Parts: sequence; structure tokens; C-alpha cells
Amino acid sequence: MITNLEIKSIVHNKCIFKAKSDIETNYVLQFCPHGSSGPTKDSPIIDMILNQNKDLISHDIELERGLYDVYVSVLKKVNPVSFGDTEKYFEPIMIGEKYNIHLYKTLVECYGEVGIHIKLISDDEPIGNKDIYYQIMGHQVDEKKYYVPSYDYYEINFFVQGVDKTEISFIVENPKFEIIENVDEF
Repeated sequence: MITNLEIKSIVHNKCIFKAKSDIETNYVLQFCPHGSSGPTKDSPIIDMILNQNKDLISHDIELERGLYDVYVSVLKKVNPVSFGDTEKYFEPIMIGEKYNIHLYKTLVECYGEVGIHIKLISDDEPIGNKDIYYQIMGHQVDEKKYYVPSYDYYEINFFVQGVDKTEISFIVENPKFEIIENVDEF
């Protein structure tokens, strides 16, 4: 099946797909919103990729900005359309620009303890409880990660005691987000 899928956004949500395959065949891609139950017989065919010596190239298509699960099917017959095996591509694909999360870190004292006040602000999409985690540098034990305390909020505030700004690192686990670190105090 497809071993490597690359998407290039041209303008906003208009994209061109490139892929590599392990066999010489033609494919159909179906894009479903991330987390949905997957394609059904009524799901539209979003794009066909034609094989050229195991390099697959599509024409440009337009999709709404967002995170999608991609289902790859072998194209057996074009008219009428007939599919062979279908597999879910191993990672979700972001169409369009990633959603920005603004990160602010301020050194403060809280209940007599010095630490960092963290503020995360998302302009477009709420932040879920498994979207972002942080690690404390120099204090890592077994690469321990701490998830940001959130349940689908657009703004999150919390305090991490005993660290300064340089000792805390944030990592995005959800590919639809990108962290923009702001140097200004909030």
C-alpha cells in the first residue's frame, strides 16, 4: 500500500498530494474528519492517485481546513468504480494551515513558591486534554511528560512550581496545532 504520503498546500485549503507505494497500482484516497468512524459506501471519492513507477501524484483538490483521517483503497476498476483492499493511513493529515496556540510563560510567586505561570490561548480550536504536554528539563525521570490540564478550552492557565522559563518545554501531540511562543509577558 502507500508507504509515504506528503501533502503540499498551495493556497489555504487547496492541496496536491504526493505519495510512494510499495506496489505498482492505482489508488483512491478518502478523507474523513479525524476521529469519525471512517468511510462508508456513501463517502465521496476525494482524490484518485495514478501510479507512475511507484511514485503517486494527484491533481489538486480542495478540502475544508482541518484534521483528517485518510483511507487508502486500491482502485480495481474505474467505470463503475470498484475498490480492492482499504487501509487507514497510519497518521492523520492536516489540511490547510495548522491552528496556532499562543504560549506565554511568566515567572511568578504563588503561595510562597516561585515558578512559572503558563497561559495557552487558541484562537480557532479548543485545546483537548491530550493535545499538548510539557516536560521539565533537568528534572526528567524516564522522560516523564505532563499533559496540559484542559478539557476543550480556548484558554488555559496553570502554575508549575520550582522551575524557570528555560526549564520547561512544550510538545504538541495533535498534528493540527502549532505552538507560537510569545516573549512578551501577558
